[in-house]
Amino acid sequence: MIFEFSWSWYEDYRPTILEGPDKTQEEFEEDCKKAMKECFNSFMKTQEKEDMWAGLSDWVEFAAKKLEDYGYKIVKPICVNYWGLYLPKHYDKGDEDSEKQFPELQKEIAKMKDHNEKVENGLKGEK
Repeated sequence: MIFEFSWSWYEDYRPTILEGPDKTQEEFEEDCKKAMKECFNSFMKTQEKEDMWAGLSDWVEFAAKKLEDYGYKIVKPICVNYWGLYLPKHYDKGDEDSEKQFPELQKEIAKMKDHNEKVENGLKGEK
């Protein structure tokens, strides 16, 4: 089975993907809690040694490695990640960099912008 153990805060998202034994959602959650408890002292020692802030994000990543003791294996999936351009519009400034990741899709993005402009103008007309 494939599992995800992650930490997130708004747009910051840090998943760890694991392959592991045949377990239910509840059993996996219990394994995660157990790993976090068991590795806490070791985690804190690393933070103190490096004179670093102790944060939940780093603790979760540290605990994910502990799950290997329970029969899970951390896997690195092949991933394609696009960013930016949540609602592309013609007048948006600052999206130029995010659009550069789509050089072969500029026609499609232009159509999205046209569509979004029509929707926005329609909404303005309803007021």
